[in-house]
Amino acid sequence: MITLPRPLVLTVPVLLLTSIAAAPAQAAWPRVSFLPPKVMVLDFGNAAQGCAGGKDAQYNVGVDDNGTSVNWTYANGSHRCLEVGYQPYFHNETCAYSFYVPKGNLATGQINFHFEYGNARPPRGSDVVTLDEGPVWSWRVVARRAGVTRIWFGDDNGQRHPVKIGWGRSAAWSVKQECPA
Repeated sequence: MITLPRPLVLTVPVLLLTSIAAAPAQAAWPRVSFLPPKVMVLDFGNAAQGCAGGKDAQYNVGVDDNGTSVNWTYANGSHRCLEVGYQPYFHNETCAYSFYVPKGNLATGQINFHFEYGNARPPRGSDVVTLDEGPVWSWRVVARRAGVTRIWFGDDNGQRHPVKIGWGRSAAWSVKQECPA
């Protein structure tokens, strides 16, 4: 057995205690992601179903009162001409999903957000949350969910022309996903 001088033996535990005490605590912080929209035109040139005009005529580009570039379309009753989808980052913990409602008259209708989950077994295959866009604009929390794999809405919200459905064109003004670390 090797005998160490007493000061060295006392120093080792003190150094260990100092390094343990100095380690910062890991605090939970929300991870924020902005999800870009993907617009899919499902039907066009079908005036009988309300999808008149060419593929590019199914939605319009505008600017809301904040100078934000937005897309918008007219509500189309029960027939879907287009679908707007978002791909969230998968997270097992509950995340908050907020939607940017454009300011002005480009967003006056209801949006039926469909939340889909990776686990298709009931009761967690999907659910629908309705958001009324008018008259309040800005970021609005739509839902708090765990395990979301896709979010989407269509223009088939049960309302008709002249009701408008609007959404932000860029990820920064679209859907915000806030999850715990």
